[in-house]
Amino acid sequence: MVLLAGLSPRHPAAGGAPGGGAGVAQHSVYRTDLWQRGYRTLAHLQRLAHADPADGERLGRQLRRWHRDIHGVDSHGRPYHALRPELFLWVHATYLDSILTLWDLCGRPLDAEERRQLYRQWLRVGRCLGLRQRNSRPTSTLSPPTSPPR
Repeated sequence: MVLLAGLSPRHPAAGGAPGGGAGVAQHSVYRTDLWQRGYRTLAHLQRLAHADPADGERLGRQLRRWHRDIHGVDSHGRPYHALRPELFLWVHATYLDSILTLWDLCGRPLDAEERRQLYRQWLRVGRCLGLRQRNSRPTSTLSPPTSPPR
């Protein structure tokens, strides 16, 4: 649940992703059931992060099934779909940003090697979710964090 407290301003729940804010506003229960929504998200991410490859693939397929019907039109008339690769990657990257922000604000900031290790683990979670490097443009690529902010 702490992850939600440090949610990146770029996360769709904060309206940071094109189309993502509308998807969250129109399809999520985070406004009416914040704690359970946060718990479910964190529990699933934790299972993904520690799953063996076969179970990780299964969990990734499950998450994609949960998101396949999340689509619509935002307030500017632009269509969105939660599984559009660029949006799905954006959400994945903002969770990493949120985790790093929490470490920086609430604990001992991770050193450069710990940040690289977390990044490698997060790439593995992304692969379980079906994200591939080819899904992103160079400007939206999840890139390795090198050091904590000063």
